Amino acid sequence: MIAFVLLAAMTPAAAPAGPSDIVVTAAKLRKIRLSADSDDSGRITACRVTVSSGDKMLDDHACDATKACAAGGIGSPDAISDCVDGRLIAFATGRATNTPEKRN
Repeated sequence: MIAFVLLAAMTPAAAPAGPSDIVVTAAKLRKIRLSADSDDSGRITACRVTVSSGDKMLDDHACDATKACAAGGIGSPDAISDCVDGRLIAFATGRATNTPEKRN
């Protein structure tokens, strides 16, 4: 019994769990702000990240998604935003489930 008490006293306390990957990714996604230029037909001609998520892949995908959503015929800013949000969530989810430690 004494050995168990000594062993328990010597065992370091577990480190507090850090935020999950999904929480960190969600925080990054909330940061992204873009500026896009379009021509008269509504085609996106330029996209710039004005506030970065801190993750170049997410930032690049946000511009790619904006161009794709607009090219798909979505015209209103709210509809484009919804389309981009959906594509970013799918991208982040796919990336999270395809990490090396989750493939093993």
